[in-house]
Amino acid sequence: MNKLAIATAIAAVFAGTSAFAAVGGQTSGEIVIKGTVGDLCEIAVVDLGTNLNLVDGEQNARVGEITETCNNPEGYEVSFSSDNGGYMAGPLDAQSFYRISYDDIEDESLEDDQRIERDEPQWNAAYDLTVNVDGDSELPAGSYRDLVTVEIAAL
Repeated sequence: MNKLAIATAIAAVFAGTSAFAAVGGQTSGEIVIKGTVGDLCEIAVVDLGTNLNLVDGEQNARVGEITETCNNPEGYEVSFSSDNGGYMAGPLDAQSFYRISYDDIEDESLEDDQRIERDEPQWNAAYDLTVNVDGDSELPAGSYRDLVTVEIAAL
């Protein structure tokens, strides 16, 4: 045999060994398919611009529309707080008290913050905020107002 034939035969043996080793390796594998969803807790508050009749009073007057979205699997909380402690402030330090209703909150004062807990996620859940005011014919003329802050937070 000449040197070229011997070299070719040796190369063929090594090539066959490499091919055999690759075939005899791993026969299966795993790929993890995964993804994530980020936390999302949002509230959209629409002030309807309702002007309440404080002399005659109001019952279930719609003052706002609120849309809740929170994807926390443990739920979330919506809270309501008043700058004036549950009354509209007017001229000469006059006060007109009101009470709110919102889903399970019914006719409650905002003297203390009000809260409602949701035990599971919700998307685009819409609710009305309504107000009850007892009439008072002895209020001084003028504008009365309070600012209600609505917040959402994951539990």
